[in-house]
Amino acid sequence: MTESSAIPIRPGVADERVRILVLDHDAETREALAEIFPNDRFRVTCAETSAAASDALERFPVALLLVDFAQADLEADRFLREISRLSPDTVVVALTGRGSVKEAVEYMRDGAYDVVTKPFGTDDMARVVEKAMKHQAVCRHNEELKRKLATSEKLAVIGRLASGVAHELNSPLDGVLRFVNLSIDKLPEGDSVREYLVEAKTGLVRMADIVRSLLRFSRNLVVENEPKALHPMLVDAAAQVRHANASSKIVVDISVPDETLAVPAGLIQVFTNLIKNALDAIGDRPDGRLRIEAEGIDDVVEIRFVDNGCGIPEKDRRKIFEPFFTTKDVGKGTGLGLAICARIVEKFNGAIDLSSEVDRGTTFFVRVPRKR
Repeated sequence: MTESSAIPIRPGVADERVRILVLDHDAETREALAEIFPNDRFRVTCAETSAAASDALERFPVALLLVDFAQADLEADRFLREISRLSPDTVVVALTGRGSVKEAVEYMRDGAYDVVTKPFGTDDMARVVEKAMKHQAVCRHNEELKRKLATSEKLAVIGRLASGVAHELNSPLDGVLRFVNLSIDKLPEGDSVREYLVEAKTGLVRMADIVRSLLRFSRNLVVENEPKALHPMLVDAAAQVRHANASSKIVVDISVPDETLAVPAGLIQVFTNLIKNALDAIGDRPDGRLRIEAEGIDDVVEIRFVDNGCGIPEKDRRKIFEPFFTTKDVGKGTGLGLAICARIVEKFNGAIDLSSEVDRGTTFFVRVPRKR
């Protein structure tokens, strides 16, 4: 397998070029295709065998696969099913030297997006690839809409549950906590009953936190839209989290070179949650560090929360903003924090995203328009 060297989505992410995989037994075809695509936008990987192509699909995301089924001696239907399993987002364009309409129809029926006849011109191939990339963008947009619809349906269910259950639970929970606290105060240190009550109080406090999270999440969140200076907001958010984690030795660096940057005051909830999550991910690592950077990029303010914690497995990254999904241990998270963050950021016409590597750390990106 050989390799020759999109518009960047996130500053700081290493390589955002569109990855193209070419599978063809003919060396001249592979070389010609590798030379067609400009290195500043595309990254072309060439494979001579289906095994090498499958290995590439498993190792890194491939946006477009160009394959000559005849040259590679492949059964098109079976290989296309395998591609769908290994990399469902990959768009497949079949290459053929025969130019048969029947063959083209069969390829597209089996799952190929388009068919290109050899020999092909540079302009023809460029048009096909551009069209395939637009198709992929539409498919991804549709998947995102489906995900948002599913999330909205979950919100509706949570709202119905929370509106009734949370109010019913709040009053008795408050009463039980009061009596438990009074009982603890009446018992001497070291008393075994007192220790049991302290444990019971811990559980009750967690229940109260869950109820509050449900209410915050299910309601139409009211957040302050008034712009505030970004740097003091980040300092305040870090101080709040530090106060609750007084024993933490993790270093928190905040860098906002442009003191004129301002964001909606309601984002303080997002900043606090992201800082807390970062400290939880770092844990007790002796070299634990969280770096918070902010800059204005065109008409957008971008804030990055970069930690060197445990990281998030790739299989979990798409679900990280879904309600009730959490990577924390049982009893240490409700799975609503990041979902609430996403809702708040969306209210300001912004976006929240992440990149992560297991055992290396995670970066969360928060972007909001300068003018709303």
